[in-house]
Amino acid sequence: MSAALECLTGFALPDVKGKDCGSLFDNGDTCKDCLCRKAVETGMAESRIEQIIDQEQGERFIERIAIPMMENEEVNSVLQI
Repeated sequence: MSAALECLTGFALPDVKGKDCGSLFDNGDTCKDCLCRKAVETGMAESRIEQIIDQEQGERFIERIAIPMMENEEVNSVLQI
């Protein structure tokens, strides 16, 4: 996973741990419909496949998944894959 993350962001995993995804993807589109926020609101896993096109790496497809982590029947965190 860290190799894929590094390829997508240009940052190594230790450099991005705990940071908001909006600060890593500077294209402005990444967090416009945030899956993590939606997972917190619905209490359900959320996913989508996005197409990304840039001049350096060309066309790519990225599947994003956000899984709410429950404790005492409340969402206390979200696992994003």
